Amino acid sequence: MEDKEKLILGLAIVVLIIAVAISLPGASNKQNNTATVNPIEVEGKKIIYDTIRFGYDVDNYTYGFSENVNGYEQQFLLIKNGDDYYVKIDDQIGLKEIYFVGNQTFLCVDYAGRKECSETTNINDSRLAKYYTYLKSRFFDKQMIEKESAMFDNLFTKKYVVIKNVSDSTIDGVKCRLVEYAMDYNNMSVSEAASYGISLDMPKHFDWEICQTPKLPIYKSFVYTYKGVEYEYTLKAKELSEAREIAKPENLSEGAYSLLIDEMQAQGSLSNCFSMNTTEKEKCISKTAFEYAMPELCKLAGNQSDACIVRLVPFVKDEGLCAEVKSTDFKDDCYIEMAGATKNSSYCEKVRAEAKVEQCLEAAKIKNETTETTTGFNNSSANTTNTTNETAATNETGITNESNTSGNASGSESNKSNEIAKKILEQLEKEENTS
Repeated sequence: MEDKEKLILGLAIVVLIIAVAISLPGASNKQNNTATVNPIEVEGKKIIYDTIRFGYDVDNYTYGFSENVNGYEQQFLLIKNGDDYYVKIDDQIGLKEIYFVGNQTFLCVDYAGRKECSETTNINDSRLAKYYTYLKSRFFDKQMIEKESAMFDNLFTKKYVVIKNVSDSTIDGVKCRLVEYAMDYNNMSVSEAASYGISLDMPKHFDWEICQTPKLPIYKSFVYTYKGVEYEYTLKAKELSEAREIAKPENLSEGAYSLLIDEMQAQGSLSNCFSMNTTEKEKCISKTAFEYAMPELCKLAGNQSDACIVRLVPFVKDEGLCAEVKSTDFKDDCYIEMAGATKNSSYCEKVRAEAKVEQCLEAAKIKNETTETTTGFNNSSANTTNTTNETAATNETGITNESNTSGNASGSESNKSNEIAKKILEQLEKEENTS
């Protein structure tokens, strides 16, 4: 539950930063007749203003967009149809759907091979209520748009917003008009900053880009530095169309909320990785993939993706993953792991290195045909890969016993698999301590 609270708090912080940052642009068509007209400034201000006003005159709609924070991407689909609302979020960990229909709320969660849909109208939980409030805040709000628009003129007049350039651009194959500008609040007084909701410990400088087509702003991005770390937020609009029908989900159960907690804990673990530097981020992603038995996350682990897959193969037993391994050495190790996990020597035919074929055949033997290896593993296919690659995988994944999540890694595997996972973690810890 603490992880979920941290995630919701993190989302609230992101929303606050975005609300402040986006509220600072917004413009009016008023111009000072005595001032020199700068065409770039005029056009840039209009693009920002139109972006702030986006959605103001839209009542019922379907709006799809992606959000990327430091490389961690989520896909959103919002539908407003009369007084009913629908939100779908694909966050690379799972899929969540929330229905606000009449005076009822429904939650559907698809995660870790399970899908649960429940009515949550009568769940009295402040954290769930805050999460729903956050989701509703993603819809267009006329009062908020008016407030943001009115705020812009004052900030622009005081030169807290400075247009740097306007040019033609192309985003994902779509031509648009790009405005680049900066927002800098370093010269604000404490009282003035407080009036805008800007606290002393918040970032004071943002570099923005907005790209607009005649129909909608398709791209918004800002970069800022906080406590010495650079952060980047990007939103890309996918569609704005007529409202689709919102129908209540069927086949209701009681497990959606508990599954949401599990999904958000995993999501929190993954999203936290993207606040780290490249090396630590890749270790963190690999570790998260192992902890939650999610090999699909390995593709996000960069240079450590091969080691990530090899570590997971004994538990998920999916030979198709070996085809995704790029390194020849690690690919051999992957098939050795499959042979050891399934006790099927046919996988050894795919091992290219002759020196490893015997290791593979040994791994494929059933328990009473093998003896305990010098590393202390009984029948663990992890013992059969060569020492060089095993050490490399350990260094790349960075998995230590601190995770203590062999149950999560094995999912619905038997107690034997759990024991193997425990031994792997213990061995990894020994290797890290001696490296």
